[in-house]
Amino acid sequence: MRRIIIGCLLSVLVISSSFALEGVGYGLRTTVTGKIYKNFSFFFEEDVRFRNDMYAEWFITTGEINYQILPKYLRGGAGYISFIQYEGDHIIRHRFYLNLIGSYTLGNFKFDLRERYQGTHTKGKSGLSHALRSRLKISYPIGKSGFAPDG
Repeated sequence: MRRIIIGCLLSVLVISSSFALEGVGYGLRTTVTGKIYKNFSFFFEEDVRFRNDMYAEWFITTGEINYQILPKYLRGGAGYISFIQYEGDHIIRHRFYLNLIGSYTLGNFKFDLRERYQGTHTKGKSGLSHALRSRLKISYPIGKSGFAPDG
């Protein structure tokens, strides 16, 4: 019974998230992560996103440094993202951010709450736009669930 309930919940999440999609997107992403020293880690990512006609539209470069404040429960980080969009004129954005992520595991579920302050500068425009963003992420390791394809 438990498997049926979890399967139904996962199906609802997948179906409801598909309504947010606008067409099909293609991309290439390369990520490098590692540990610097004890509680310090780094994250570097290069992301290229294509339009439907396979021309590169976005180039996104991300660099981030994180610190484990309370191992398994709380980490903080700072990062930089460069967005380059090729749509007529080149649109270039620089974004810096500070974030704090709290994590908690309950059974097989993992809950992450991220609070992020970000500032974005768009080249050619004056000033900086500021935002405070929140994200709740719930993850479940499907490999431990016992689900198997019929075959």
